[in-house]
Amino acid sequence: MVRPRLIATWFVYSLLIVACRADPVAQPVSIPDPTTYSQSPPDHAAQEAHTGLAAPIPAASSSGFLLYSRADGSLWRADASGQAPRQLAPPTNDGSIPRWAASPDSSTIAIITSGYIAPARQHNGVSTTALWLIRADGTEARKVLDLLPAPQHGLALDLYGTAQIAPQIAQQTPVWSPDGRMVAVISANNGYADLYLVSHDGEATRVTNTPELEQAPLWSPNGGQLSFLIRSQLEPQATLRLGVAQRDGRLLVEGAPLTFSDQTAVTDLNGRAWIDGHTMVLGLQHGQLCANEVQLFDTATITSRSLYAQKRGCISAPQWGAGAGLLAFGVSGGESEDNGLYTWTPDAPYAQRYDPRPPLELAWNPAGDTLLYRQADAPDRVTLWRIEAGAQQLEVAAWPPHWSPDGRTLALGDHLLDRSGQPRTTLPGAHVMPLGWSAAGLYFTTLPDDEADALDVWLWDGQQRLPVLRLPDDSGPIDVVPGR
Repeated sequence: MVRPRLIATWFVYSLLIVACRADPVAQPVSIPDPTTYSQSPPDHAAQEAHTGLAAPIPAASSSGFLLYSRADGSLWRADASGQAPRQLAPPTNDGSIPRWAASPDSSTIAIITSGYIAPARQHNGVSTTALWLIRADGTEARKVLDLLPAPQHGLALDLYGTAQIAPQIAQQTPVWSPDGRMVAVISANNGYADLYLVSHDGEATRVTNTPELEQAPLWSPNGGQLSFLIRSQLEPQATLRLGVAQRDGRLLVEGAPLTFSDQTAVTDLNGRAWIDGHTMVLGLQHGQLCANEVQLFDTATITSRSLYAQKRGCISAPQWGAGAGLLAFGVSGGESEDNGLYTWTPDAPYAQRYDPRPPLELAWNPAGDTLLYRQADAPDRVTLWRIEAGAQQLEVAAWPPHWSPDGRTLALGDHLLDRSGQPRTTLPGAHVMPLGWSAAGLYFTTLPDDEADALDVWLWDGQQRLPVLRLPDDSGPIDVVPGR
């Protein structure tokens, strides 16, 4: 997600000067009058009788679209077709920004919000944060699970109070399974923060029942297992355990204690990645500074082993490249002989240093066979490492990278390059910031030529930029739903 206000501020104060280019394409128009729901939409079973909807629009799961929130917490959809933006969820009760995630096939949006999308389905007329499922075209809104208890019941106060846990629940993002049939979410509707699995048809299964705080569900690549964290309390020095469940809700690992090789307690993770259906890589952290050890965890045997430990420096979040079968992470802040880019393959006992220069950031392409990273001693350049062809430096300073779904095109700032790093074209406009790819092309923003407090959003279709909309600078996050 990208916050427009932060983008605009960053660009204004950035030391990087991007030249404005003449472009014959018309400027984006201001946001048209939006289409919204009526104040009291009927039950989703009678959706066809809903008169508050505009002319029907396609779900556009094949071409992709934008999701964004506004300052009042409402959620909107914008298509590249020139149609007016469409409101999917109303303003939240307290103006907080909702959290959302689109299903893998882009057909359904899971939303965590304190606003009622369908007032007829309110819980005794009392507002509470809840998980909703809504079709991407704005129809069939269903509240499927309350995430906080009714006010008269309150939360259990053994380990945390209402003031602490409520924001944790409201600020999480729902997590779809790879096949789009399940949503993982943390709910405290029974007093404790436990893990729930919600099917696409709205059936909820409670997976855990502990007085501790469950957090951060993460699906395995095949969707067969789900890992999550179990925190003893919200304090920085809380103990941390790892849980694993099957997609049917059965617990495989009820809470394995996480410790360093010297048996020191782990207080946080800096990265967690599945390698296959039963193996994870964990970046172990003590305190709030940085990770100090990378471990391999096997959910079948509930055992772990160290791949790399560094007491004097910091280890970046480990990143798994599935296509290359390679794990990559950076080490910095330690002795010079320890710093650098490290890699590991499943047939090796430990990680090995590949490059002595420590990377600031690194990221794999979608296929996991090409690694991009920026190094601390050359932050104005990006290194592209095609595993089968070697590494090369690109004369580009922008970050983060945005790969097209087919992995053939890379967007770095206003530069579009092919997979080998060769330039293809330059995106027109002032202070270009890519948002992400959809099946229709690359969405990106520019600062308006008229210096308005806004961001112009465009779609690059491979030939030209097409105007999508203008966003006020107080808008919330923007997501690209890629389509299929």
